[in-house]
This record gives sequence, C-alpha cells and structure tokens, in this order.
Amino acid sequence: PVQLYSELIVRDRLRHGNAVMHFRAILAAALVAGALAAAWLPADALIVKPARHGFTTLTEQPTLDLDFRLNPLSDDITFTRATDGACFNSAGVLTTFASGAARLPCFRYDGTNWINRGLLIEEERTNLARQSETVAAPWTSIGNLGIVVNNSTAPDGTNTADRLNDITSGGYDGMQQNHTISTTNLPYTYSVYVQKFVQSTFPEFQIDMTGGVRVRAAVQLDTQTGATSLRLDDGGGSATVNVTELENHWRIELSVSNAGSNTLLQTIIFPGVTSTFGVIEMSALGGINVWGHQLEQASFATSYIKTTTAAVTRSMDVATISDVTWFNQSAGTFLFEWTPSSLTSFRYVASVQDADNDIDESYIFYTSGESVITQVAVGGVAQVTLTHTGASTLGQASKRADAVAVNDAASSVDGSAVQTDTPAALPTITRMIIGNRSDGARALNGYIARITYWPRQRPNITLQDKTAWLDWLDGRMFAANDNDELRIAAGGN
Repeated sequence: PVQLYSELIVRDRLRHGNAVMHFRAILAAALVAGALAAAWLPADALIVKPARHGFTTLTEQPTLDLDFRLNPLSDDITFTRATDGACFNSAGVLTTFASGAARLPCFRYDGTNWINRGLLIEEERTNLARQSETVAAPWTSIGNLGIVVNNSTAPDGTNTADRLNDITSGGYDGMQQNHTISTTNLPYTYSVYVQKFVQSTFPEFQIDMTGGVRVRAAVQLDTQTGATSLRLDDGGGSATVNVTELENHWRIELSVSNAGSNTLLQTIIFPGVTSTFGVIEMSALGGINVWGHQLEQASFATSYIKTTTAAVTRSMDVATISDVTWFNQSAGTFLFEWTPSSLTSFRYVASVQDADNDIDESYIFYTSGESVITQVAVGGVAQVTLTHTGASTLGQASKRADAVAVNDAASSVDGSAVQTDTPAALPTITRMIIGNRSDGARALNGYIARITYWPRQRPNITLQDKTAWLDWLDGRMFAANDNDELRIAAGGN
C-alpha cells in the first residue's frame, strides 16, 4: 500500500537559544498538518520519512541509515525466524507475524500512549504452559472455582479472556497446571495477562516446586494500580517480579530458581486472596479475567507464544547485513537507538565482525545489566572498552553513539559525558548482526529503532548531541535530525 507522510522541516537550530521563540508557530503548523494527514494515514502509519532524506550536506550524509520505526525491512538485511512471532501494533493489539516476517513496527505502552519501538529481536524460547488461552486440561480446579469462558477481550483483540471467581468464603479457590522440570538449579518464569479493573481486586500467582527441597513463591497483584507484593516460602532460592502495563491489562511475571533440585513445578492462580493488599484472608472473595499463560525456562519472560495441547517453541530472530560496502575500515561512527526488554548480562544491540563465529575481530555494542558497553577487538585482543554504568533502564529507549579510529575512540549514551579509549588497531569486518552476535548466543531481547553509520569519525560533542533527547518535546511527535532541523510528524504515533 501507498504510505503517506507529512512533515515540517524547521531550519532554525532549535536546540539553541532561538528554539522557544519559534516553537509556538511550529506547533500550530504541525497540528494543522497532522489534522490533514490523519484523514489519509492508516492506523499503522509510520512516523516520518526515512531519516536519510533529512541529511542535506555531504558531511551529514550517512552511508547506512536504518530506521525500523519508519521503513519496511531493508532489502540489505537478511532476516529469518522459523516460526510465528508476536508483538503489539499501534492500536495496542497483540499481532501475529508469520514465520520469516520481521516483527516491525512493534509498539510498547508507556502508561499513556503506544510508542513505536521498531524491530523486535528475541532469542529462541519455549512456552511450557499448555492451553495458554483456555482453562481446559491440563489446567485443574482448586476448591470450588467459578469459571466463565470467553468473558472479556484479550490482548489480541479476541473475546477469549476467561473469568476466574473465588466463590467460597471458607477456603481458597483457584486453578493449577503441573510441569515436569529438570533438577538442575535453573530459573523459571511464569507470566499471564490480567485485565485492569477500576476497583482493586487482589489475585495471587504462585510457582510451587516440589520433589526435592520445596521452593514456593507467590505474588499478589493489585488489578487497579499494578502494585505487587511478593513472598518466598520454603527452601530458600530467589524470586523476582516484573509487571508490564498495557492499556487495558497488566502482564505479571514471576521468576523463581529451582534451588532445591525439585522435579515438579506447579503454576497456580488464586483469583481472590484478600481484601487488604499484602495479607492473606481465607474468607476473601474475588474474580479476575486472565489470558495468555506462559512458562519459560529462563529468568525473564519474552513475547507471548500461543499453545494448545503441547508446548510450543518460538525460533530466534536473526537479522544480518552481509554487504558492508557502507563501512569504512579506517574510521567511522555508529548511532543506535534501542529499548531493552531484559537487563540480563551480555545483550547485544549489534555485532560488526568478520566471517568467523567468534568475536576475535569485531566491534560489539551491548548492554550488561544497567551498563552500556562498547568493545573493539583485533586478533582476540581488546582494543577498546567503553563502559557507561547505570545507563540502561528496563523498558526505556536509549541512544548511543560510538566513533572509532586508530588511537581515538569515544562514545556517549543519551547525551552523557563522553568515554574515550585509544585503540592501537582496528579489525577488518565483513558483516553486521543486528541484535545479536554470529553464534546467536547474545540476543538483545528488545527493540531496535534505528541504526545509522557515518564513514568517518564524528567529534565528541556531536556524539552527545546526537544521543541527547529533546526532553521539552513529546518524543512521539518530534525528533531532531542530523542537520539540526526539527521534524514534526503528522499522523500516526
């Protein structure tokens, strides 16, 4: 389909002193353009023109400019995924992408709006929970659980979310599913979507491991606010909780390690355990709408994987650029924008390397926990290590720029102070792996919005400028391009 875009280009270096005086006129014109464009733009319209069309001078022109929020996947990228995958579209509907189709553009909810985050890259995962969208066997009831099937709208837009009601004042009603697990001390994560309610109800979700030294973790959820209360019973171990907000649902994730060499894992839901958040009351009643049960052998959840009678595996997303004629082996500058879905160790935004399945000759750009790191290696010897501590936040977009030449390397994250190093040599590279490295062991598990490359070293101040966010503007409508112009997109998110 034909995609239409509207934009205003304002050539008054807006991040300097004359920004405020022009802003009102710019905004008024943008709103008019937006109103006109909205009549023609489809719901999933992309924000603005590809960024490369905004570079108007030879010094600004990059040789690679991939904005995954704006474009279909470039023909220069080879993409594979052997199974279906899913992510949310601009309307907040969980959408399925067929095998081999890159998941873009993907959107995340920020508490107010669905924000375009670009291309989703994830590792291979298996959903061990069967019947992810129903309460059919192997789910079994506990007590006198009341069930209303297909009671409300699920995150995928279908009327398939089920109502679970605790209707017994003298006991706990719920449902559970049993899973055989390895005795190895590995983490497991259970996740499920729970509908938001105007008034708080307090369900509880449990992982209970038995067969060795019992480990049990339980988390209460406030269905109005998304607040949680975690308790860990028996056997030590460790547990963590994460809640992701959607427009009409919460996705709650409970992660527990099998510290007791257990062989059986039960996922358990009690729809009403208390009338006072944080305590347990056997007399409590309550109900919730749930959908999308998922159990993964990992310390965090990934995107939803539908199951019926058996476990289902989603294959890894693989995106590679083999034609690197855009790359200058002597000096260059990268710009990345990405959003992490996990803060676990060694998550690659990109790897630029030779043909071997190692990183002995490479530029690697990755996160580890909350640190953002750049490393350059030649012959297996590190030439550059630049670390920005505390620079990455779960679920929040970040920008990083890295300029590298012999004896001069520098990087900035989100406009921060520049880190520097002095490489004695640079590697010779033949390809780029987006959101991973060549052996597939370092998947980003997150979203990549943009990758830009200039075949020269940009000044340190430019690295800060290009990664700084315009905090006084709404990032969904406004973005500064590389000619210091303000681009205001009309229509779409």
